[in-house]
Amino acid sequence: MRPFQYRKKPVVVEAMQFADLDSGSALERWTDLRFMMDIAHRPLRARVLTPAGAVWAELGDFIIRGSRGEFYPCKPDIFREIYERV
Repeated sequence: MRPFQYRKKPVVVEAMQFADLDSGSALERWTDLRFMMDIAHRPLRARVLTPAGAVWAELGDFIIRGSRGEFYPCKPDIFREIYERV
C-alpha cells in the first residue's frame, strides 16, 4: 500500500497579532482572559490557555481562534505561510 496525498480543508479563522501593550490589552478582552500578558517580563510575553494547556506567546506572534473557539499562538512566518487575509 502506498501513501495518499491530502490537502488541508479551507477553514476561516480569526486572528490578531500580539504587537505591543495595546494589542495585548485587546487580545485579553477578545479571548476573555485566555490570553494574559506578563508585563513584568522583558521582552513582553503572554500566556495563552490552549486545549493542550498554557503556552507562551511572544511579541509578533499571532493569536488564532480556531473553529471550535479555542485559542493558540502561531509564529508570524508560519502564520503567513498558512493563512491569507480574506
